[in-house]
Amino acid sequence: MSVDDAAEAMDGYERQRAALLASVPRMPHHWQEAGRSLYEQAHLARRLGRHPESRALMLEAVTRLGSIALPQAWFEVADWAWEDGDHDVAGRLYHDAMFKTGGCTEEEAQRIVERLRSLGDDHGHPWVWAALMRASLGDPGEDSAPERLRAIEAMHARAGGLPAALRIRARARDNAGDLEGAAADLDACMARSADPRVPVWRALLDYRMGRPFDLEAIQWPEHPDLGGGDYYSAGCELAEVVELLQQQEGQYTGSQDLARVKAVEARAYELGAARFEHYFATGEGGPLDAEPHIYAMLCNNLAIAGGFRQEKFAQAIPWHDKGWAVSPFWEQYHGRLRCQARIGDWAGVVDSWTVLRRAFGDDWPVEQAACEVAWAFERLGQPAQVLELMDLRAAHAGTPLSELISDVEAETRRAVLMALGAQAAARLGQRGPVERIARELLASDRLSDGLCRHLAQAWRLLGDEAQAERCERALDTPDPHERPALAQAAAPEVAAMLGWARAPFLDDGYAVVRFAALSDDGWSFELRKDGEMGDETLPIYAQIRRGGDVHDGEDEAPLAVPTWQFGVLNEAPGLFGRLRGKAPTARLYLAHSPTGHAPPAEWTEAPIAQLPPVWAKLQRRVSEADAAWQRLAAAAPLERIEATIARLHAQGVLDGRDADLGICRIGPYLGASGGAWVGLSVDRKRDTDPTLPELAYDPYHFIYQIVPATDTGPAWVMYGFQQDAGKGRQIKPGDAALALAAARLFERALQRLQRWEAAR
Repeated sequence: MSVDDAAEAMDGYERQRAALLASVPRMPHHWQEAGRSLYEQAHLARRLGRHPESRALMLEAVTRLGSIALPQAWFEVADWAWEDGDHDVAGRLYHDAMFKTGGCTEEEAQRIVERLRSLGDDHGHPWVWAALMRASLGDPGEDSAPERLRAIEAMHARAGGLPAALRIRARARDNAGDLEGAAADLDACMARSADPRVPVWRALLDYRMGRPFDLEAIQWPEHPDLGGGDYYSAGCELAEVVELLQQQEGQYTGSQDLARVKAVEARAYELGAARFEHYFATGEGGPLDAEPHIYAMLCNNLAIAGGFRQEKFAQAIPWHDKGWAVSPFWEQYHGRLRCQARIGDWAGVVDSWTVLRRAFGDDWPVEQAACEVAWAFERLGQPAQVLELMDLRAAHAGTPLSELISDVEAETRRAVLMALGAQAAARLGQRGPVERIARELLASDRLSDGLCRHLAQAWRLLGDEAQAERCERALDTPDPHERPALAQAAAPEVAAMLGWARAPFLDDGYAVVRFAALSDDGWSFELRKDGEMGDETLPIYAQIRRGGDVHDGEDEAPLAVPTWQFGVLNEAPGLFGRLRGKAPTARLYLAHSPTGHAPPAEWTEAPIAQLPPVWAKLQRRVSEADAAWQRLAAAAPLERIEATIARLHAQGVLDGRDADLGICRIGPYLGASGGAWVGLSVDRKRDTDPTLPELAYDPYHFIYQIVPATDTGPAWVMYGFQQDAGKGRQIKPGDAALALAAARLFERALQRLQRWEAAR
């Protein structure tokens, strides 16, 4: 190439970039294209022997190309500086190439080490030593970590106190197990430089050393030398620590706790976004401000951490749009679609779905968005499109619902899509699909209250009230305000009441079994054993009152209201009868007290005919309680609770944490007094409405607790129930509906747990 042609080429590169950067509108990628032009021009200048100019052009090229577009440019400009004898500059460039691009292979690192060591040990170039330290670092867990640390310690003494050298030594000490030393280095590094990743690393070290730490207190440093990529990396580092704490400690699993720490993460992304956007507008900044794809990933993370996790869904959508405009990937528009579903923008959901299908066709996980899109078509009154979605889903994911338990979120999306499909078919008058979907869902162990309501609505659209009621009652979940009507029964009998005295629920340590009043009649009962009435005994009897009820099985005394005492009275024979060996005789007994609080002698015996019309109700309540308690005791005995806790521990579910089984969350717990229990939590609003925020849940909780043995008695099992965050209460034998629901849920949860274990 002649000199004249080369000069013309050099000038051509300048004109090319001027035209490129004069484009209207100027896009972020234009700066990167200018970087490629600078890269080519730098090589031309190098071939022409114009070395200082070539290095200046390559340094600007590195700035414009960013950190991941062309990592080799970073190494090339470092090589040129070394070849030109500018060793300390070369060392800084090698360090930055290894630290900022992530594109340094083991072979490349070895080449750098050989080149840097060629200077010997007597030079005074701090950045050469820092680069050697970085190239010698190795990976955590290597057997050579202690040996590497000794070498890095020696090099650190020659690195002139550079903050970068402190950071590298901290990592080397961490790799070798010297956490105290690593923490001291990071403290010194934070005092002397601004690197937003260092506070996260420092907090992680505190966690690993068992010291207090507070991720929510992290303040991100602001410094003109920091780039958008620095803040992006810091936010990602924090997200990884949060995920570690979720998995290892059960922290940040609640939506409110997670929102607080995600707000800190979002602040890092906001600072990074400002740097990126300033660079894209002006060209002012460094290489970590220049990469459009990193900016797009930052926008996606900011939309999630600062928008979705804060339940500010409308504010998240513009960030997804910004990222999509710069570097589109399917997660951006899927995130946009999810936010639109949460705010009820159903037309927007369909629009985002259309864009995704047009941009990526089938080359993305279609099923992840199908559920929200089905909601959109359902709300827009387009049932035919819902059924088309079901067909599309079936074409992309043929895994049966019963085999999806290893991915509960995917299983949930599939189940809800099926339920919406049933409603869509019903709106089109198609009974066959409704029957098929209802049959599969009702037979599934993933059935929930929400799915039952969807199926019931589908049957009502077809005018089949009987099937609708069958679906609504499929789970018989607890409703303390609703009890079944009681059927009439035969007249009172001694034998029937004596049979109650032998019922298991009266032998489980409960001296009194209370049956709260039903809303339709106001009658409440207390069933007792082994009472006394003067010289006689009452092997079984009930106190009956109307009004002044004790609700929810509480132990406080009832109000003073007219009370009947009805039971079996054992009458001792007279003197001659006893002499002849005559046994006591049992008869029905009825007494009355105006208040229910009078001593036994003040109760007035009354004819059996004056018994209020409650025998049928009492007999039914006792029968229900007996059956429910036996089922609960068989479903969740002490041994099974212990075994369930052990199984959860074996799956990594530690005390105080829980696992999502789809139908409920299950977790092992340990009280301060040593009592252990299994907790099951169910959200009634799950599977019902995608616009509900995560905090708008309607949970109830069942507790299956082992009360430790004492000096006076063995260990025993106590069952509990709690609505939302209200006061919990013990489930007692008189709570038949609750006891039965507790038994059914425990049985279903163990079935799900067994399949979940196998899938994992």
